[in-house]
Amino acid sequence: MTQANFQPDWVCAPSETIKALLQKNNLVPEELASSMDVSSDCVDGLLEGTLSIDQALAERLSIVLGVSARFWLAREEKYQMQTLVVKKKSEENQRRQWVRDLPYAEMVKLGCVKKCTKWQDKFQEAMSFFASSSIAEWQSSYGRLASVAVFRTSAAFVPDAGAVAAWIRIGEIRAEGIEGQGWDSKKFASALSEIRTLTKNKNGKFVISRLSRICIECGVVLIICPSPKGCRASGCARELPDGRRMILMSLRHKTDDHFWFTFFHEAAHLLLHDLNDVPIDGPNLFDTEDQMEIEANSFASDVLVPSDQQFLLQRKPENYKSVLRLATQLGLGAAVVVGQLQHRKIIGYDRYNFLKSKGIWNAINSPITLETE
Repeated sequence: MTQANFQPDWVCAPSETIKALLQKNNLVPEELASSMDVSSDCVDGLLEGTLSIDQALAERLSIVLGVSARFWLAREEKYQMQTLVVKKKSEENQRRQWVRDLPYAEMVKLGCVKKCTKWQDKFQEAMSFFASSSIAEWQSSYGRLASVAVFRTSAAFVPDAGAVAAWIRIGEIRAEGIEGQGWDSKKFASALSEIRTLTKNKNGKFVISRLSRICIECGVVLIICPSPKGCRASGCARELPDGRRMILMSLRHKTDDHFWFTFFHEAAHLLLHDLNDVPIDGPNLFDTEDQMEIEANSFASDVLVPSDQQFLLQRKPENYKSVLRLATQLGLGAAVVVGQLQHRKIIGYDRYNFLKSKGIWNAINSPITLETE
């Protein structure tokens, strides 16, 4: 690399030259301030590199330190130019890295952004997708949210903040296109008992349609969207810009028992917690020490199996027919009962999985029309 092509990623401020000349002339800052007839704050600014050298300061420095005013002005100009170059290079590197951290290929597949070759074009596409004008603006909203994402999974897995942010934004965009009532917490809380009865229905299309309708009437938009690569989220509760609420789910585990527990878990966040502090829920909702997550788990368990009925889940069923009878007694779908028994370690995770239907998972792969009265 020739000297002409060398572009350092650092700058040398005029303050370094001033310090060197002070040392050479055996001067201390106080003496420099006195000789220049300026305040100590002014000299401190010059030595710290926070004060720019103008014509007046250049002439005073020239008199005291014995170097021409032209030199100091040129030194300041070169420093400012170098600073701009380094800043531009730093911003470019930051933008490149930001694009790399996004699951861009996945976002293209989902139709969120256009396929691009140049990173600059990808950057503009992604910024438009997130409705942000800068990385700082993105960071203050989606970046902050993704950074507090707490996943209940192995310590070996680190969630990708870019993938988390993309998944949430996809949910928001889809929610924006759905009209509905304003958020009504009391109405939503009251509706949970009716929603619970839907666990017995194996018709996935009907369930999603009816559930979506009930939620909309309470000011809640239910969005089911697979999470992109790097985001192992199962659920998220958010407040939308218009004040409504959103429950975003990925159906990561596909079976109906996971769907229902995750739904009521997110419902708990809507009703109990400040959504600015609520973590995003990962693959294992129970592997957590977070108090809000513990409360949400308890809430979901109590909705599915009220406290006065939980004793019914303490005995190991003799066979699958016993599970079906128990489901009828509890007024729940068999898939939910199996999931509860497995979680409570009453039965092994290999028992009665054939009762765990995937009706909802199958339904989202085909068109769904909102159920009407």
